[in-house]
Amino acid sequence: MHTPLCKHAVGEPEEYAQVAWERGLKGITITCHSPLPEGISASVRMDEAELPRYFEMVARAREAWEGRLEVWLGMESDFFPGTERYVENLHGQADFQYVLGSVHPHIKEYRTRYYDGDWTEFHRAYFQSLGDAAESGLFDCLAHPDIVKIWVRNIGMWRSCGRISCGHWIGWRRRVWPWN
Repeated sequence: MHTPLCKHAVGEPEEYAQVAWERGLKGITITCHSPLPEGISASVRMDEAELPRYFEMVARAREAWEGRLEVWLGMESDFFPGTERYVENLHGQADFQYVLGSVHPHIKEYRTRYYDGDWTEFHRAYFQSLGDAAESGLFDCLAHPDIVKIWVRNIGMWRSCGRISCGHWIGWRRRVWPWN
């Protein structure tokens, strides 16, 4: 679960806990997008200066729901080759109960580094990054390893791979993802 600090989520950890409790869950893990150095994809993740606020938000929810619902401190940390030491240091700043690793091939910095017009090579680079993330020891689990499948190679836009039509998806994307 993300927080508003990652700039694409709505709801506070205490609100998530309330809904989880109402639905009979025993616990939740908050996994906001971690900062990355040099402003990498800064429009969709918390800033490093917001880490203390993030820790406080999760601690407040944990205290409010103590004895009724587990609230874990987590993080969704990107694996972006060359930032491993930064991510490792970031993970040392708190007692995270669960850390998701992710590779986001749609962010500008990733596309700039790995896409040269050859989609096969772009996908190979993505899966190499995913494998490197898994072997890095930095994460407890990998998030959405199939995210690369929703890339439309001819128009460079995200699309639905399910029942939603591309037009509907793009309309939704424009409402939800204003940074593109």
